[in-house]
Amino acid sequence: RGNRDKEGGGNHTQMQQLIASSRRQVWAGLLGSFSSALVVSVIEYIRTGGVSGLTSVVTVLVGGVVGLVVGRMVMGKPEQSPQAIQSERVPCPKSPSELLALTHGKTQIEAGAATELHIGTWLKVQEHVVDVRVIAGKVKVTLSLSKFFAIEAIFDMSWFNRVKILGFGKQVTITGKVDSVDLISIYLKECELVDE
Repeated sequence: RGNRDKEGGGNHTQMQQLIASSRRQVWAGLLGSFSSALVVSVIEYIRTGGVSGLTSVVTVLVGGVVGLVVGRMVMGKPEQSPQAIQSERVPCPKSPSELLALTHGKTQIEAGAATELHIGTWLKVQEHVVDVRVIAGKVKVTLSLSKFFAIEAIFDMSWFNRVKILGFGKQVTITGKVDSVDLISIYLKECELVDE
């Protein structure tokens, strides 16, 4: 399996490099065509000195800008590598217990304001499974923090085959983005299982 994973990662990297190369070639072609058309129009304007020459220059400039904008929209942003995505993840400075402690003695509205700073950060937890279920096209894993508190971890369906075999009481390590915190639970989204 390890070799297949490595081969899969290599193929993904090669595909990303191929896509990036194709994008560079397309942009180079667009810029080359735009530059050539602009030079021809300027020469025509200098030669004739007339309105038609000036119109050609303006037309090429406007067309070039529109073409570059449309090309950017069609090509989209370059794909980020897994390493770049990982580097953008801001870790949560609080432990699960510390996050929940921020809500103690507060109403839900007050608790939301107290934990707002940590929404969108990434939390890594190691707890025991108490439930696994599919809800609204997602896989939800409930982890027990104590008798009264829990972590609700939401996975995309791409994780279904790995998550469905998690049994009651199994200890797992999960990382996920903090979505919300209420008086008894921490809700994580975009979750991933961490192999340790």
